[in-house]
Amino acid sequence: MRITRLALILLCLCTAYLHGATPLRAQNIPIDYFTVPPQFLDAALSPNGRFLAAITIHQDRSLLAITDLDAPLSTPSELFEPGGNLGFRQVTWASDNRLLISVPIIMDKSGYRGFGTRLIAMSPRGENVVELVSPDGSDRNVVQDQIVDLLPHDSEHILMSVARSDPQKPEVHKVNIYTGKSKRIENSQRDVSQWMSDHSGTVRLGSGFTKKDYVVKIRNPGQSAWKTLWREPSTSTNLFAPIGFLNNPQKILVASNHEGGPSALYQFDIPSKRFETRIFGHPRVDIESALTDPISKRVLGVEYVLDGSEMHYLDATVAAIADDLKKTLPDKHLRIESIAANGNRVIVYAGSPTDPGRYYIYDKYKHALREFGEVNPLLNEEMLSPMKALTYRTRDGVRIASYLTLPRGIDRTTHPFLPTVILPHGGPTARDQLRYDYQVQFLASRGYAVFQMNFRGSSGYGSAFQESGYGEWGQAMQDDITDGVTWLVNQGISDPNRICIFGGSYGGYAALMGAVKTPDLYRCAVSLNGVSDLPNMVSYATKALGAQSIAHIGNIRDDKKTLDEYSPLKRADEIKVPVLLAAGTWDSVVPFEQSEDMAVALKKASKPYEFLVLERTGHSLNSRRARNRFLSELELFLAKNLTR
Repeated sequence: MRITRLALILLCLCTAYLHGATPLRAQNIPIDYFTVPPQFLDAALSPNGRFLAAITIHQDRSLLAITDLDAPLSTPSELFEPGGNLGFRQVTWASDNRLLISVPIIMDKSGYRGFGTRLIAMSPRGENVVELVSPDGSDRNVVQDQIVDLLPHDSEHILMSVARSDPQKPEVHKVNIYTGKSKRIENSQRDVSQWMSDHSGTVRLGSGFTKKDYVVKIRNPGQSAWKTLWREPSTSTNLFAPIGFLNNPQKILVASNHEGGPSALYQFDIPSKRFETRIFGHPRVDIESALTDPISKRVLGVEYVLDGSEMHYLDATVAAIADDLKKTLPDKHLRIESIAANGNRVIVYAGSPTDPGRYYIYDKYKHALREFGEVNPLLNEEMLSPMKALTYRTRDGVRIASYLTLPRGIDRTTHPFLPTVILPHGGPTARDQLRYDYQVQFLASRGYAVFQMNFRGSSGYGSAFQESGYGEWGQAMQDDITDGVTWLVNQGISDPNRICIFGGSYGGYAALMGAVKTPDLYRCAVSLNGVSDLPNMVSYATKALGAQSIAHIGNIRDDKKTLDEYSPLKRADEIKVPVLLAAGTWDSVVPFEQSEDMAVALKKASKPYEFLVLERTGHSLNSRRARNRFLSELELFLAKNLTR
């Protein structure tokens, strides 16, 4: 792969971005400002803290910027761009002398259309560029950038997960990061999709799904035989997620909810299969992720989300750094992205609902903080709308966490009963929280109140809350949304005659089902890549993703009648309001046909609808062109239907 070297000053590039946008009043913000690609995608420090590698976007080109932080500020950074139409996805330092870069690729052949990855290695100066895993000609040879172990005691090799024939059955290869040569050290297994090594660099744990079960396998040090460490039905919400080995090779850290509450971090003894120590857990919400040093493999902290993301640090040094950063950047969500091995320098991301985010370099010894990049330099906090956490009770007394965004500058005492967009999240095993969302801010900039809620079935609040939504598509889950709308109206926030429901994926289903089930509550409905036919969705997801993917919906054998009853496709004649359907033709999560068939059903029932076909884009509207087109149509549709 050819990489062209360019010489520019990174700080000058960032400064141009910082001052390139003129603040606008909310109603004048162009759509382009919300759909601009993130200008900084990832950043990492070399282990010695000298070099900063960052992926940035300049004039719609993906660039890799490498800065020598020990050089004077005026020293030019090195900027690299990939050959062809590729970009950069993620950066990882294997050592002070070798950088690993994940590169996205587009797969479009032999009936397969989608996105894949490759991994390349280079020196900090852009020399000796090598592709580490070469394509083998297989159409399904898609994800090839998964690092299992950086092997810190081996300066020439790493361990990689390599899928040669089936992406769900990867092998493990030992790969030379200077030559690209590799040797298979672990064969694929039919029920292992993820591998994990211990502190010695030995692959000792594998996890994945069979047709019926979730399985975790283990082998003892110095042995070749694999044994089952954990097994659960694939549809179970019982969590056993290995995070990493401890220095003692017979102990691992796992996220689990075996005590019945939200998931927490535990020390687990392998020989006895026993949970030994509860290291950290929050009484109300699940842990979301762990901050791990990829070289030492130490778990430094655990993330959880109340209304916004928070971290509990296990490492005292990192905790002290985080405390110092909080004083400097109050009221921001802080995420430590990278730490030098000596702890001297740290890369931190800071953002909020009204700030798409900025990246900083923090010098611990100097207590100095320097900004080096913005995610979206076209927007600033003076242009965006505040977001507030609220709660309401459903008809059966369930407490629902919710989030209200009001148009900037709106005084509710003089502007009660606002036009409102109800925005249920996708998943549905996902959750909303206090953070920047380009769709939310776009809608608020157009004068709409935006209301999001974590209805039952959402993740993050423990398995009992999540399971309470199982089999409740169109039923209790939908009622939770309805109760939230009623609450908004009763609070004097929303105009009952100007409410639209809009969502993507499961949220698109909820929008359609809201128009079916409560046709007098809404004035319009918008479904983006939404589900309309539950039996067909169950059949598709079971074949594509396995039984675990449809546990929250139901199964055709036992629930066919209910699935039909709560499919908007089968009840199009009950819809009274205009519907906007939008769908990407490359969506591999919710097939395009789900929206296409719904359009046919609405036409047959003589219902008012619009169908926006988004060519060559996937489930998340992965192109700026698609996002611009969708938001343009959405703006027109809402203005037409929510104007007095």
